Amino acid sequence: MFKRGIYRCLFFSVVISVILVCGTAAAAVVYKLRTGTTFQEGCVAPCMCPVMGNMDVIGTFRLVEKSVDPLFTRYRLRKISWTVVAPEGEVVHRITGYGRYRIGGEFALLQQLILIISIDGSEPMLLDSGLVPVESTFPAISISVDRGTQCYDIGMDIKASPR
Repeated sequence: MFKRGIYRCLFFSVVISVILVCGTAAAAVVYKLRTGTTFQEGCVAPCMCPVMGNMDVIGTFRLVEKSVDPLFTRYRLRKISWTVVAPEGEVVHRITGYGRYRIGGEFALLQQLILIISIDGSEPMLLDSGLVPVESTFPAISISVDRGTQCYDIGMDIKASPR
């Protein structure tokens, strides 16, 4: 009877420990887009069509640590809420979505940002930076993303830091 009680107590201790360790969620850090965040849309070589210039982007997102492995720390972007603003102050687009960010590397510090965004409620599209050198000291993020398409492309230069 005594042995069973010890095993039962040990079992519940292990279960509670697993719940405490696994149940703790990483806190979301609110990030704000900074000056220099821009949106580009239009033609790229070899096509010829009008190109909308760089327009400022304002807004926020939440960054949540997802996992850490020997090479990279991986994050999720949640609740992207951005507004593209023309030089005159007119709202051009509203962007919502989510994404993934990773930073690390074996020999050089590298980063990658992948966004799944909807512009003005359109079908979601993927923008990707590819794996590129880090341009700023984390937790600040400075990176460019685009659809990687020929002729008509959408791209963004993103500069963000915790609010």
